[in-house]
Amino acid sequence: MAKILHVLCSDRKGGLEQAYLNLTDCLVELGHDVIALIPKQAPYLASLNPAATFIHFDPTGYYDVFSIIKARLLIKQHHIDLVISHNARAVSIMAAALIGSPIKHIGFSHSYKHKRMHKADHIVVLTEHMKQHYVNNGVPEEKLSIFANVLMHLPEYQPPVISGDTVRIGFVGRLDPEKGVDYLIEAFSLVLKENTYPVTLTIAGEGGESQRLREKVNQLGLSEKVTFSGWVTDLQTWMKDVDLLVFPSVYEPFGIVIIEGFSYSKPVISTNLEGPASLIEHGVNGWLAKPESAISLEYTIAEALESKPQWDSITLRAYNNAQELFYKNKLKSLSCIIDY
Repeated sequence: MAKILHVLCSDRKGGLEQAYLNLTDCLVELGHDVIALIPKQAPYLASLNPAATFIHFDPTGYYDVFSIIKARLLIKQHHIDLVISHNARAVSIMAAALIGSPIKHIGFSHSYKHKRMHKADHIVVLTEHMKQHYVNNGVPEEKLSIFANVLMHLPEYQPPVISGDTVRIGFVGRLDPEKGVDYLIEAFSLVLKENTYPVTLTIAGEGGESQRLREKVNQLGLSEKVTFSGWVTDLQTWMKDVDLLVFPSVYEPFGIVIIEGFSYSKPVISTNLEGPASLIEHGVNGWLAKPESAISLEYTIAEALESKPQWDSITLRAYNNAQELFYKNKLKSLSCIIDY
Protein backbone atom coordinates (compact mmCIF):
# COMPACT_ATOMS: atom_id res chain seq x y z
CA MET A 1 0.00 0.00 0.00
CA ALA A 2 1.06 3.59 -0.59
CA LYS A 3 2.24 6.29 1.77
CA ILE A 4 0.00 9.22 0.85
CA LEU A 5 0.35 12.92 1.64
CA HIS A 6 -3.22 14.24 1.86
CA VAL A 7 -3.37 18.05 1.71
CA LEU A 8 -6.10 20.62 2.41
CA CYS A 9 -5.40 24.28 3.22
CA SER A 10 -8.90 25.26 4.39
CA ASP A 11 -9.49 26.39 7.96
CA ARG A 12 -13.27 26.52 7.58
CA LYS A 13 -15.93 23.89 8.21
CA GLY A 14 -18.32 22.73 5.52
CA GLY A 15 -18.91 20.27 2.72
CA LEU A 16 -15.38 20.49 1.30
CA GLU A 17 -13.84 19.78 4.66
CA GLN A 18 -16.24 16.89 5.34
CA ALA A 19 -15.35 15.45 1.93
CA TYR A 20 -11.66 15.62 2.89
CA LEU A 21 -12.34 13.78 6.16
CA ASN A 22 -14.41 11.13 4.39
CA LEU A 23 -11.73 10.63 1.74
CA THR A 24 -9.13 10.24 4.49
CA ASP A 25 -11.32 7.50 5.96
CA CYS A 26 -11.49 5.84 2.54
CA LEU A 27 -7.72 5.91 2.10
CA VAL A 28 -7.19 4.45 5.58
CA GLU A 29 -9.79 1.74 4.95
CA LEU A 30 -7.96 0.82 1.74
CA GLY A 31 -4.88 0.20 3.88
CA HIS A 32 -2.82 3.25 2.92
CA ASP A 33 -0.54 5.13 5.31
CA VAL A 34 -2.00 8.65 5.31
CA ILE A 35 -0.26 11.84 6.41
CA ALA A 36 -2.77 14.68 6.72
CA LEU A 37 -1.46 18.18 6.01
CA ILE A 38 -4.05 20.65 7.31
CA PRO A 39 -4.03 23.88 9.35
CA LYS A 40 -3.65 23.36 13.09
CA GLN A 41 -6.58 25.73 13.71
CA ALA A 42 -8.88 23.80 11.35
CA PRO A 43 -12.25 23.27 13.09
CA TYR A 44 -12.48 19.78 11.56
CA LEU A 45 -9.15 18.59 12.99
CA ALA A 46 -10.84 16.82 15.91
CA SER A 47 -12.78 14.68 13.42
CA LEU A 48 -9.68 13.50 11.55
CA ASN A 49 -9.28 9.72 11.40
CA PRO A 50 -6.93 8.82 14.30
CA ALA A 51 -5.07 6.38 12.03
CA ALA A 52 -3.88 9.33 9.92
CA THR A 53 -0.76 11.28 10.95
CA PHE A 54 -1.45 14.99 11.37
CA ILE A 55 1.14 17.60 10.39
CA HIS A 56 0.41 21.30 10.62
CA PHE A 57 0.35 22.97 7.20
CA ASP A 58 -1.07 26.43 6.56
CA PRO A 59 0.20 28.18 3.37
CA THR A 60 -0.53 31.90 3.16
CA GLY A 61 -0.99 31.87 -0.63
CA TYR A 62 -0.47 30.01 -3.88
CA TYR A 63 3.29 30.64 -3.89
CA ASP A 64 4.24 30.50 -0.20
CA VAL A 65 7.94 29.65 -0.46
CA PHE A 66 8.26 28.50 3.16
CA SER A 67 5.33 26.07 2.71
CA ILE A 68 6.76 24.79 -0.58
CA ILE A 69 10.10 24.04 1.11
CA LYS A 70 8.34 22.43 4.09
CA ALA A 71 6.27 20.22 1.78
CA ARG A 72 9.34 19.19 -0.23
CA LEU A 73 11.18 18.19 2.96
CA LEU A 74 8.18 16.24 4.24
CA ILE A 75 7.88 14.35 0.96
CA LYS A 76 11.52 13.30 1.21
CA GLN A 77 11.51 12.64 4.96
CA HIS A 78 8.41 10.41 4.88
CA HIS A 79 9.21 8.66 1.59
CA ILE A 80 5.89 9.67 0.09
CA ASP A 81 4.51 7.59 -2.80
CA LEU A 82 1.54 9.76 -3.77
CA VAL A 83 0.32 13.30 -3.11
CA ILE A 84 -3.41 14.10 -3.07
CA SER A 85 -4.34 17.76 -2.72
CA HIS A 86 -7.67 19.55 -2.68
CA ASN A 87 -8.49 22.74 -4.60
CA ALA A 88 -6.21 25.36 -6.10
CA ARG A 89 -4.04 26.55 -3.19
CA ALA A 90 -3.00 23.06 -2.09
CA VAL A 91 -2.49 21.95 -5.70
CA SER A 92 -0.31 24.99 -6.48
CA ILE A 93 1.88 24.55 -3.39
CA MET A 94 2.31 20.81 -3.83
CA ALA A 95 3.00 21.08 -7.56
CA ALA A 96 5.86 23.48 -6.79
CA ALA A 97 7.15 21.14 -4.08
CA LEU A 98 7.15 18.23 -6.53
CA ILE A 99 9.11 19.92 -9.34
CA GLY A 100 11.67 17.41 -10.60
CA SER A 101 10.07 14.57 -8.62
CA PRO A 102 8.59 11.39 -10.19
CA ILE A 103 5.93 11.20 -7.45
CA LYS A 104 2.37 11.30 -8.76
CA HIS A 105 0.16 14.22 -7.77
CA ILE A 106 -3.64 13.95 -7.86
CA GLY A 107 -5.67 17.15 -7.48
CA PHE A 108 -9.28 16.96 -6.28
CA SER A 109 -11.37 19.87 -7.57
CA HIS A 110 -14.43 20.84 -5.55
CA SER A 111 -15.38 23.82 -7.72
CA TYR A 112 -15.33 25.07 -11.30
CA LYS A 113 -12.17 27.13 -10.68
CA HIS A 114 -9.76 25.39 -13.02
CA LYS A 115 -6.93 27.92 -13.46
CA ARG A 116 -4.32 26.28 -11.20
CA MET A 117 -5.69 22.74 -11.06
CA HIS A 118 -3.87 21.80 -14.29
CA LYS A 119 -0.62 21.73 -12.27
CA ALA A 120 -1.61 18.34 -10.87
CA ASP A 121 -0.72 15.21 -12.87
CA HIS A 122 -4.33 14.05 -12.71
CA ILE A 123 -7.51 15.90 -11.77
CA VAL A 124 -10.53 14.42 -10.01
CA VAL A 125 -13.86 16.24 -10.39
CA LEU A 126 -17.26 15.65 -8.82
CA THR A 127 -19.68 15.36 -11.74
CA GLU A 128 -19.87 14.78 -15.49
CA HIS A 129 -20.86 18.44 -15.89
CA MET A 130 -17.72 19.57 -14.09
CA LYS A 131 -15.60 17.24 -16.20
CA GLN A 132 -16.99 18.78 -19.38
CA HIS A 133 -16.25 22.24 -17.98
CA TYR A 134 -12.60 21.28 -17.56
CA VAL A 135 -12.45 19.77 -21.06
CA ASN A 136 -13.95 22.95 -22.51
CA ASN A 137 -11.17 24.89 -20.79
CA GLY A 138 -8.38 22.89 -22.38
CA VAL A 139 -7.77 20.02 -19.95
CA PRO A 140 -7.29 16.70 -21.81
CA GLU A 141 -10.07 14.23 -21.07
CA GLU A 142 -7.56 11.49 -20.20
CA LYS A 143 -6.28 13.71 -17.36
CA LEU A 144 -9.70 13.71 -15.68
CA SER A 145 -11.62 11.28 -13.49
CA ILE A 146 -14.99 11.60 -11.77
CA PHE A 147 -15.27 10.67 -8.11
CA ALA A 148 -18.20 12.09 -6.19
CA ASN A 149 -17.77 13.09 -2.56
CA VAL A 150 -18.36 10.02 -0.44
CA LEU A 151 -20.03 8.91 2.75
CA MET A 152 -18.21 6.39 4.90
CA HIS A 153 -21.15 5.22 7.03
CA LEU A 154 -24.79 4.71 6.16
CA PRO A 155 -27.39 4.43 8.95
CA GLU A 156 -30.20 1.94 8.53
CA TYR A 157 -33.14 3.27 6.54
CA GLN A 158 -35.91 4.60 8.76
CA PRO A 159 -39.19 5.74 7.16
CA PRO A 160 -39.85 9.40 7.98
CA VAL A 161 -42.06 9.97 10.99
CA ILE A 162 -43.51 13.41 11.76
CA SER A 163 -44.31 14.03 15.41
CA GLY A 164 -47.52 16.04 15.57
CA ASP A 165 -48.92 18.32 12.88
CA THR A 166 -45.97 20.70 12.65
CA VAL A 167 -43.36 19.99 9.98
CA ARG A 168 -39.85 20.92 11.11
CA ILE A 169 -37.86 22.34 8.20
CA GLY A 170 -34.08 22.30 8.56
CA PHE A 171 -30.96 23.72 6.93
CA VAL A 172 -27.38 22.82 7.85
CA GLY A 173 -24.28 24.38 6.33
CA ARG A 174 -22.06 27.45 6.33
CA LEU A 175 -23.94 30.73 6.66
CA ASP A 176 -22.31 32.33 3.61
CA PRO A 177 -24.00 34.14 0.68
CA GLU A 178 -23.49 31.18 -1.69
CA LYS A 179 -25.68 28.98 0.51
CA GLY A 180 -28.76 31.14 -0.17
CA VAL A 181 -30.19 31.12 3.36
CA ASP A 182 -31.68 34.57 2.67
CA TYR A 183 -34.02 32.95 0.15
CA LEU A 184 -34.95 30.20 2.57
CA ILE A 185 -35.95 32.69 5.26
CA GLU A 186 -38.05 34.66 2.75
CA ALA A 187 -39.65 31.49 1.40
CA PHE A 188 -40.40 30.30 4.94
CA SER A 189 -42.11 33.64 5.63
CA LEU A 190 -44.27 33.14 2.52
CA VAL A 191 -45.21 29.63 3.63
CA LEU A 192 -46.36 31.02 6.98
CA LYS A 193 -48.41 33.75 5.30
CA GLU A 194 -50.26 31.13 3.30
CA ASN A 195 -51.18 29.67 6.71
CA THR A 196 -51.80 26.28 5.13
CA TYR A 197 -49.06 24.24 6.79
CA PRO A 198 -47.85 24.53 10.41
CA VAL A 199 -44.06 24.70 10.07
CA THR A 200 -40.94 25.70 11.97
CA LEU A 201 -37.42 26.34 10.67
CA THR A 202 -34.10 25.34 12.23
CA ILE A 203 -30.90 26.82 10.77
CA ALA A 204 -27.69 25.03 11.80
CA GLY A 205 -24.26 26.47 11.04
CA GLU A 206 -22.15 29.59 11.41
CA GLY A 207 -20.41 31.94 9.02
CA GLY A 208 -20.01 35.51 7.88
CA GLU A 209 -23.77 35.93 7.41
CA SER A 210 -24.75 34.67 10.87
CA GLN A 211 -25.56 37.99 12.52
CA ARG A 212 -27.26 39.53 9.49
CA LEU A 213 -29.50 36.49 9.03
CA ARG A 214 -30.52 36.60 12.68
CA GLU A 215 -31.41 40.26 12.27
CA LYS A 216 -33.42 39.47 9.15
CA VAL A 217 -35.43 36.84 11.02
CA ASN A 218 -36.23 39.39 13.72
CA GLN A 219 -37.17 42.07 11.18
CA LEU A 220 -39.61 39.68 9.50
CA GLY A 221 -41.17 38.79 12.86
CA LEU A 222 -40.15 35.14 12.59
CA SER A 223 -38.16 34.76 15.80
CA GLU A 224 -40.79 32.48 17.39
CA LYS A 225 -40.73 30.15 14.38
CA VAL A 226 -37.02 30.15 13.48
CA THR A 227 -34.21 28.67 15.58
CA PHE A 228 -30.47 29.08 15.01
CA SER A 229 -28.59 26.01 16.25
CA GLY A 230 -24.98 27.08 15.59
CA TRP A 231 -22.44 24.48 14.50
CA VAL A 232 -23.70 20.90 14.64
CA THR A 233 -21.21 18.46 16.14
CA ASP A 234 -23.61 15.51 16.13
CA LEU A 235 -25.38 15.51 12.77
CA GLN A 236 -27.27 12.29 13.47
CA THR A 237 -28.92 13.73 16.60
CA TRP A 238 -29.72 17.01 14.82
CA MET A 239 -31.33 15.12 11.94
CA LYS A 240 -33.74 13.42 14.36
CA ASP A 241 -35.30 16.81 15.09
CA VAL A 242 -35.86 17.71 11.41
CA ASP A 243 -38.57 16.47 9.03
CA LEU A 244 -37.72 18.22 5.75
CA LEU A 245 -34.29 19.47 4.62
CA VAL A 246 -33.93 22.52 2.39
CA PHE A 247 -30.65 23.60 0.75
CA PRO A 248 -31.23 26.82 -1.23
CA SER A 249 -27.70 27.28 -2.61
CA VAL A 250 -26.97 29.87 -5.29
CA TYR A 251 -23.67 28.07 -6.06
CA GLU A 252 -23.16 24.36 -5.42
CA PRO A 253 -20.76 22.19 -7.46
CA PHE A 254 -21.94 19.05 -5.67
CA GLY A 255 -23.61 19.08 -2.26
CA ILE A 256 -22.44 16.31 0.08
CA VAL A 257 -25.02 17.50 2.61
CA ILE A 258 -27.72 16.35 0.18
CA ILE A 259 -26.29 12.84 0.31
CA GLU A 260 -26.14 13.08 4.09
CA GLY A 261 -29.83 13.98 4.05
CA PHE A 262 -30.53 10.98 1.82
CA SER A 263 -28.58 8.72 4.18
CA TYR A 264 -30.65 9.84 7.18
CA SER A 265 -33.90 9.10 5.31
CA LYS A 266 -34.93 12.75 5.11
CA PRO A 267 -36.85 14.31 2.22
CA VAL A 268 -34.62 16.92 0.56
CA ILE A 269 -35.25 20.12 -1.40
CA SER A 270 -32.39 21.89 -3.16
CA THR A 271 -31.91 24.36 -5.98
CA ASN A 272 -31.63 23.36 -9.61
CA LEU A 273 -27.87 23.78 -9.97
CA GLU A 274 -25.42 21.39 -11.63
CA GLY A 275 -24.38 19.66 -8.40
CA PRO A 276 -27.79 19.13 -6.78
CA ALA A 277 -29.37 18.30 -10.17
CA SER A 278 -26.87 15.45 -10.54
CA LEU A 279 -28.26 13.95 -7.31
CA ILE A 280 -31.96 14.85 -7.25
CA GLU A 281 -34.67 13.93 -9.74
CA HIS A 282 -37.57 16.29 -9.07
CA GLY A 283 -40.53 14.55 -7.49
CA VAL A 284 -38.77 11.17 -7.54
CA ASN A 285 -36.12 11.28 -4.80
CA GLY A 286 -36.45 14.94 -3.79
CA TRP A 287 -37.36 18.33 -5.22
CA LEU A 288 -35.56 21.11 -7.09
CA ALA A 289 -36.39 24.81 -6.93
CA LYS A 290 -35.23 27.69 -9.10
CA PRO A 291 -32.05 29.29 -7.66
CA GLU A 292 -32.21 32.77 -6.13
CA SER A 293 -36.01 32.78 -6.02
CA ALA A 294 -37.88 32.82 -2.72
CA ILE A 295 -41.17 32.41 -4.61
CA SER A 296 -39.97 29.27 -6.39
CA LEU A 297 -38.58 27.89 -3.15
CA GLU A 298 -41.86 28.58 -1.34
CA TYR A 299 -43.77 26.83 -4.12
CA THR A 300 -41.41 23.83 -3.94
CA ILE A 301 -41.71 23.61 -0.15
CA ALA A 302 -45.49 23.64 -0.54
CA GLU A 303 -45.23 20.90 -3.18
CA ALA A 304 -43.12 18.78 -0.86
CA LEU A 305 -45.54 19.30 2.04
CA GLU A 306 -48.46 18.29 -0.16
CA SER A 307 -46.52 15.14 -1.08
CA LYS A 308 -46.20 13.91 2.52
CA PRO A 309 -48.10 10.68 1.76
CA GLN A 310 -45.31 9.84 -0.72
CA TRP A 311 -42.39 10.68 1.59
CA ASP A 312 -41.80 7.01 2.41
CA SER A 313 -41.18 6.07 -1.23
CA ILE A 314 -39.29 9.30 -2.03
CA THR A 315 -36.88 8.93 0.89
CA LEU A 316 -36.38 5.21 0.20
CA ARG A 317 -35.36 5.98 -3.38
CA ALA A 318 -33.02 8.70 -2.14
CA TYR A 319 -31.52 6.36 0.45
CA ASN A 320 -30.95 3.69 -2.19
CA ASN A 321 -29.24 6.30 -4.39
CA ALA A 322 -26.88 7.18 -1.55
CA GLN A 323 -26.13 3.52 -0.92
CA GLU A 324 -25.59 2.60 -4.56
CA LEU A 325 -23.57 5.62 -5.67
CA PHE A 326 -21.52 6.52 -2.62
CA TYR A 327 -21.30 3.57 -0.27
CA LYS A 328 -20.94 0.28 -2.12
CA ASN A 329 -18.58 1.49 -4.85
CA LYS A 330 -16.46 4.09 -3.07
CA LEU A 331 -13.38 1.98 -2.34
CA LYS A 332 -13.28 0.33 -5.77
CA SER A 333 -13.61 3.67 -7.57
CA LEU A 334 -10.97 5.36 -5.45
CA SER A 335 -8.55 2.47 -5.96
CA CYS A 336 -8.88 2.92 -9.73
CA ILE A 337 -8.09 6.63 -9.46
CA ILE A 338 -5.05 6.07 -7.26
CA ASP A 339 -3.78 3.43 -9.70
CA TYR A 340 -4.42 5.56 -12.82
